[in-house]
This record gives sequence, C-alpha cells and structure tokens, in this order.
Amino acid sequence: MIKIENIQLNGGIDAVSSKSMAHRYLICSALSDFSSLLYIPNISDDIKMTIDCLKKLGADIKIDGRILKVIPINIDKLKKINEVLKFNMGESGTTFRFMLPVITSLLDRCEFVGRGRLPQRPIKELVDIIKKSGCLISSDKLPFKITNKFRFNNVDIRGDISSQYISGLLLCAPMQNEDVRIDIISKLESKPYVDMTIDVMKKYGIEIVQEKKSYFISKNNKYTNKGISDIIQKIEGDWSNVAFFLVAGAIGSKQVEIKGLNLNSVQGDMKILEILKKIGAKVDIDINSGVVKISKHTLEPTEIDICDIPDLLPILTVLASACIGKTRFYNISRLRLKESDRIKSSVDMINSLGGIATEEENSLVIEGKGYLKGGEVSSYNDHRIAMSSTIASIICENPVILDEENAVNKSYVNFYEDFEKLGGRYVIIDRK
Repeated sequence: MIKIENIQLNGGIDAVSSKSMAHRYLICSALSDFSSLLYIPNISDDIKMTIDCLKKLGADIKIDGRILKVIPINIDKLKKINEVLKFNMGESGTTFRFMLPVITSLLDRCEFVGRGRLPQRPIKELVDIIKKSGCLISSDKLPFKITNKFRFNNVDIRGDISSQYISGLLLCAPMQNEDVRIDIISKLESKPYVDMTIDVMKKYGIEIVQEKKSYFISKNNKYTNKGISDIIQKIEGDWSNVAFFLVAGAIGSKQVEIKGLNLNSVQGDMKILEILKKIGAKVDIDINSGVVKISKHTLEPTEIDICDIPDLLPILTVLASACIGKTRFYNISRLRLKESDRIKSSVDMINSLGGIATEEENSLVIEGKGYLKGGEVSSYNDHRIAMSSTIASIICENPVILDEENAVNKSYVNFYEDFEKLGGRYVIIDRK
C-alpha cells in the first residue's frame, strides 16, 4: 500500500518498450531460422511469461543487460520429446492467446496452467477452433491438457471478442505447411493490434494478403531472420503505457515530455494524441526525434469511442475528471474481462477518489468537476488501474492511498521510478 502526494509532474522520460510489440518480436524470433538481437530494456511480468514458454519449447534466450539474444526453437528436437510439457501463462492474456495456437501447432501433447483472473478470461472461441481440428482438450478453461497437433487451413472466427485470437492464428499459420485463410465473421474490434502482428511478421519474411475481412498466408511462407540476425532490433515505445504520463501533462500545471516514440507507429493507442488534442490539451510533436510534449490548456468534455483502444479507458476517466462537464465513453463492453472488470474498477476508482462516474448501457460517463478529492482506492490487482490512480493524484485535493500498487509490474516495471523522475512522490505505508 502506498500514499501518493498531490504534486505536479514536470520534465522528461524515455518511453518504455512496447509490451505488445515485444511479445510479437520474441515469438517471431523464436520461430525464425537465425538468431535475433532484441533491445528490450523493460522486461515486464507478462513478457517473462512469453520468454518462459519459448524457452520451454527449446528457444535459448539470453539476457545481457538490455539486449536479448534469441536462438530459435529446434523443431526436430521438439519432435523427439516424449514427456507432456507444462506451460505456465501466469496472468498474461496475451501470452495465453498467442502461445496456445503456437504451442499446439508444435507439440502432440502439452498442458496449460495460469493464475489470477486468467482462467476466467475469454478463450472459448479459440479453444473451439483447436478442438475442430481434431485436438482433444480436457477443459474449456485453464488448467487443461491438449492431445494431438493443431492443424488448420480455413477458419472462421469472430472479431468482436479478442483480436488476440486472430493474432495467435496468424502467428502459427506459417507452421501449418499448407495455405491458410482466416475469415472474420463479425466486426473486427481492436484491429490495430492485428495490424501490429502483421507488421512484425512481415519483418520476419511472412507475407500476409489482406482482404476486407480475411487474411491469407501461403504455405510457402517461413519465418526468416537471414541477413539481419546481427542487427539489434529496438522495440519501439509503448503508447499504451506512455499514455499515463501524457495525461499527467494534460491535467497538471507543468509540461511533461516523452522521448523515443514512433510517430508512425501502427499501435492503436497512439490515438491518445488525437484524444488529448480533441479534449483541449496542448500537444507538441517532433516526428523526426520522436519527442512528444504535453501541457495543459483549456480542457473540454467530449465523447470517445473505446472500441479500438480499450486499454486507454482507465487513464481517460482520470483525464475526463479534470474537465468540467460530461464525458462519455462508449463501446466499452469488452472491458469486463481484463485483469479486472475494467468498467467496474474504473468507475470505482473515480468514485473512491471523490469524482462522479456512472455506468450506462455499453458506456461509461464521467461528470467532471475539474478535480478529485483523493482517498483510498484499490488497484484490483490491475496494472492500468494502479497507474491511473497514481496519475489521478495530480488533480486530487488530498493524497491517494493505493492498495496493490505492485500490479504495475505486469506491464511497466519502472513505472514508479519514472513517476519519481518527473517529480512524483509516494511513500510505502503499513497494510492494516
């Protein structure tokens, strides 16, 4: 439990490496034909889960300071394994949904376990597809064992539950040894996350033909890192995580500067810049240097579609509370099954801090007063609620008392270090 003081943040920090990109680079590197060098200075708990899974498959991943050397999986050695390998997903939904189709495409027998809310998070649609291919699965939710390899060529899948299902199928498509077609049979939500997968796969030699609602991968595709195995690939900055400090600049009285961002990124959460401009913050961008500077101006309430940017909702409710008037977030239903019920936890966070947040049908409304009172709030063991509550202290009249603050380690291990670099202050207090 920590006590966070009401202090205005000011200064500059480097953007943390993108967790979403790191997952994809690690998997593609492990499936490739040559070793890869990845620059990932911030290894979060979720990334550790993906690394552990790849190492269990036989990839050799060596960490030397901020550089990860990934020596690929030896597929021939995997074929000789007789034991049932057990894979721990931890609490990482991304690791689970990416590695489930990848692992089952490589192994005849395997076991999956997880903890926290992960066993309750959506996976049924992906499990059903794997079952239809002839795999035997002991349960529809974690923990479960799987027998027989996952093989498919044509598959229909909904796109309005989790884009990670589609990314997982794309990642394992080149291992099917036949042409693969993935058809989306509903609206595709969080499409930028699928675009991120395609972007990284292309860097590893995979050609994906996109049509309006389908993806085609020819059987001739193979992961390759030939010619660039000695080049260090720097994982770009994480727009989902820098959003917390960008909002800090927008709601505080001093400027915040973030360095090392890709202003041409395919990450959907780069939309935070558009939202900040729309709501009235001052946004200065240097495309060449990748520097973004944010400062407060006249903040005005608005309406925001959360469909493609679900991870931004918690910090945007803090931004909305700094406005005066009603801000409405809509298309929020998929946030029920994140690390927490992120609709409920976001509403509880704002209300616990003295704001006014209400849930309506598929929407969340903030009646902004321009400030919050402060008080005690739980992170619900959700990293994005923990970080949002911390940033909310900037507009609070009294300190914020935050429980389960270590949830930030899931995606942003150095969050509180960067918070202090910008002038933030907190103290650890006894848990009662």
